[in-house]
Amino acid sequence: MDHDKVFEFEKYLSKKTQNDILESTRLASIFFANAEDRIKYGDYWSEMKTKTECLLKNFDILDAYATEVNGIYFEPMTYLILYPDVLNAKVNPINHFRDYGVLEKRRAS
Repeated sequence: MDHDKVFEFEKYLSKKTQNDILESTRLASIFFANAEDRIKYGDYWSEMKTKTECLLKNFDILDAYATEVNGIYFEPMTYLILYPDVLNAKVNPINHFRDYGVLEKRRAS
């Protein structure tokens, strides 16, 4: 892989566009190539992960990464991260997916 190609975006995208992309993908901050950006956006990931883990614990959901809901592979932690409205409502993600998420065509993982 040509590592120079990875950073070629800096030639073509304005700093504002780069920041907009970083802002909208901040949940993936642990994978950012630039250490400064990992630090800047890393708190958001940590905060979301902590909130998610606390909610799962409140509902005694021990396996945050794999369960089955109506024959569909379901990841409660991923669901809460993908859908902060569910996380903020503090509802059981498994029940929410079963009762609403499937009908709304929300992703299960």
